[in-house]
Amino acid sequence: MKFFTSFFVIVMAVCMIGMVGCTYDDESTPWIGGETGSTGSSGDTGTTGDTGDTGDTGAADLAGTWVSACFPYVWDATDPDEGHGTAKTVLEATATDMTNTITFYWNGSPDCEYALWEVVTEATYVIGDDITNASDETVTEIDRTIISQEETILDPSGGTATGFNSGSGTCQMTDWAFDVTKEITGDSDCVPLPPSVGDVVKEVFQMQSDTTFLYGEPDAAPYGDAREEELTELLFTKQ
Repeated sequence: MKFFTSFFVIVMAVCMIGMVGCTYDDESTPWIGGETGSTGSSGDTGTTGDTGDTGDTGAADLAGTWVSACFPYVWDATDPDEGHGTAKTVLEATATDMTNTITFYWNGSPDCEYALWEVVTEATYVIGDDITNASDETVTEIDRTIISQEETILDPSGGTATGFNSGSGTCQMTDWAFDVTKEITGDSDCVPLPPSVGDVVKEVFQMQSDTTFLYGEPDAAPYGDAREEELTELLFTKQ
């Protein structure tokens, strides 16, 4: 299992999303479905008890609202003093649809208290099979089909994020303004490239309990070519 410097949703130029710094107990037992049956009593030959149901890691497992811990990210690696901050993700899912909202905070708010901007990704999703990744971890496949991705500046001062986005021409737009949402889905002027409508993002997750899960490494353009199977250390908790 490893740390990573980009995230579960695909992001645009100003948002190099990093979900690092969250803790995970590697000795804890992953929760995937049901329990294993007990072993029968020993005798001359001894019989083995029935194996319990594997359980269903279906869409119902992710239905609800999930919130990540506050995590550090870097959006400008050339500026060690100002080019970083913190972020938090809220994931809202039904049995078929998913809204992922990542809110970015200024570097002076390590507890995610002063919001600068947010990126909202709408998608449908399908839960796939349990697989074993290269780290010998059991993870569950998830495919998200993108509907839209938008960014909104939340900084009421009209500075920081608004000035940076407009001044640098983020996604070739120089008219970024406070509380004005910009559609960036599939915008070829954004770096890295956001997903287009209909793109299938292939990732994994791992349930830790019925109220917590770890998400996998993020997919990146070209989307859907190969599944990212390694886990991150960012824990989501059900609300």
